[in-house]
Amino acid sequence: MFRFIQFGIRDDKSSIKVNTDAILLGAWAEVSNAINILEVGTGCGIVSLMLAQKNPSAKIIAIDIDESSTKQAQSNFDQTQWATNLSSQNISFQEFIKQTPLKFDIIISNPPYFDKSLQSDSTTKHIAKHTQTLHFADIISGSKKLLTEEGKLILIVPYHTKNKLLETSTLHHYYANRLSNIKPTPQKPTFRYLIELSNIASACTEDEFSIQDSHHYFSNEYKKLTFDFHPEYYLNKLV
Repeated sequence: MFRFIQFGIRDDKSSIKVNTDAILLGAWAEVSNAINILEVGTGCGIVSLMLAQKNPSAKIIAIDIDESSTKQAQSNFDQTQWATNLSSQNISFQEFIKQTPLKFDIIISNPPYFDKSLQSDSTTKHIAKHTQTLHFADIISGSKKLLTEEGKLILIVPYHTKNKLLETSTLHHYYANRLSNIKPTPQKPTFRYLIELSNIASACTEDEFSIQDSHHYFSNEYKKLTFDFHPEYYLNKLV
């Protein structure tokens, strides 16, 4: 079990495990005013749990196409103080769009993106990570149908997909309002891209930070971002 300050989480039956991308996404997302939140591709439920901690009054639905993942996510949800506001559903984003009557203030996802990479040996992991079942266009166009007028779509993607994502969002009249370029260390190039999109064209705030410092401890920026989630001993260890 992975131990965070306010909750624990198991991921042994999930197609996507607890990982740095998910923690960055959950910590970075601004959800303080959200009433309804949808997470697409929840895996073990880590992002939804982080958002529940940040906004305990929000109603959060977490969906995934992998049944074992949704079962484990629900089990993780049920062990927390926010259980009544969290639910997990085994359904594709495309089918969910057809069935739900709800509108959401936030849609958040660590989407599949390895469309040109080597396939995983695990079928469920392959489906979860590859764009054969969900593309940027699907995520953005589907989100437009489900988001409120001022709703936001929040994603984390590999940096090499940045231009494709921005081009696709522009075609659907969605605009970047906030973004962060993430480096593994100060000396290495950007490898992840956090972005908040909406249908409101406004000045975009952009920043950059590294996860580790030059000595391979967590950077001050990463510590500040995840301080409410990671125990202090974890943040001060050699990575």
